Amino acid sequence: MSINVRRCCSEFVLAALLCGQVPLACASGPAQQAVSMPAEVEFDSNPELRPGSASSAVRYRLRPQYNYTYHVDDTNEWSAVLGANLERSSNTQVSANRQDPSVELKWLQKAPTSLWELNAKYSKASTRTTEFDQTGIVTADRTQTNRSVGANWGKYLTERWMANGGISQQWVDYDTNTLVSYRNSLASGGLSYDLAASQKMSIFFAGSHYSPYANNFVLARSSSGMGLVFGYVGALSDKIDLNVQAGKVKITGLDAGYYLQGKMEVNYKGNYMSGGASFDRSAVAGGQTGGLTISNSLRLQTRIEVAERTAVDFYYTFTKNAGFNGGKTNSMGAKYLFQISPLWSLNFNVQRRTADQRTGYAGANLVGVGLNYSHSDF
Repeated sequence: MSINVRRCCSEFVLAALLCGQVPLACASGPAQQAVSMPAEVEFDSNPELRPGSASSAVRYRLRPQYNYTYHVDDTNEWSAVLGANLERSSNTQVSANRQDPSVELKWLQKAPTSLWELNAKYSKASTRTTEFDQTGIVTADRTQTNRSVGANWGKYLTERWMANGGISQQWVDYDTNTLVSYRNSLASGGLSYDLAASQKMSIFFAGSHYSPYANNFVLARSSSGMGLVFGYVGALSDKIDLNVQAGKVKITGLDAGYYLQGKMEVNYKGNYMSGGASFDRSAVAGGQTGGLTISNSLRLQTRIEVAERTAVDFYYTFTKNAGFNGGKTNSMGAKYLFQISPLWSLNFNVQRRTADQRTGYAGANLVGVGLNYSHSDF
């Protein structure tokens, strides 16, 4: 795909619609509940990713989450996800104390030949994380408030042809004048064709409009994007899946121009090892981009099942923002996971983060240990 929904609602194409896939059928039982309670202590040698001398911090984090799904009948379900990120820092000058809530509500109607979905989301998060992940830009530790509503639909016109579409509205606000609050509207639609049981081809058109809400950045201006994407998703074997998307997008505003956009993703799942690799070139928005801009990202990850209850994860991500505030960020790390019991697990992780910005090059080392309680159905 050209546009990756995991990164921002300002991106043009919803992945589920582009692939033309219908979600899995509802599980048995009218209601399902799940709860998780990860707790972690983490040392960060340079939370601000500041070049030169830096101050460190220790963060104590608790992230409770509650999931509720109610199956009205065989085709309709309501679901809610309630969560929070509670964080205390040993050095609030570089890493703030946080109490960030998140709420997600969704209605889904799934029939053999159609799908309808309504969703609403609300969340608060550290700009240190959101801007770094979305656009490869480093900011101070302030708060992003993200609200969005959306609707998606899909319907088989024939046995193999499916029409899909979606609309969404996003409101993003910051509690600092160094970042620009904005609004983003999205509409998309297209067709997919089932080549086989596990293979699809698709074509999608999408449009997005970015509007700065509080113009603290002199260069920020309204920006629009219109793109056309061709996609293919299929299973190369019983262990390897392939997702390829390519197209072009026209952007107006600060980074006006025509840009190639696309994505290539390969995932592997074996008996004792799984992993994936993806490259994504997509249009995104952020608090310092001044409008829609092109961002490139590379992601690699693998998991090795060392023993029955023990696994090790390795990952690497690279992001390059091609816009006015262009920069490069890297993140690599490893995580050790041990399943103490069916409900309790222990993890230990190490991470290296770097940023190459207009202000200079900086790096940070992170070390953390965590304990997680998780009950998937109670």
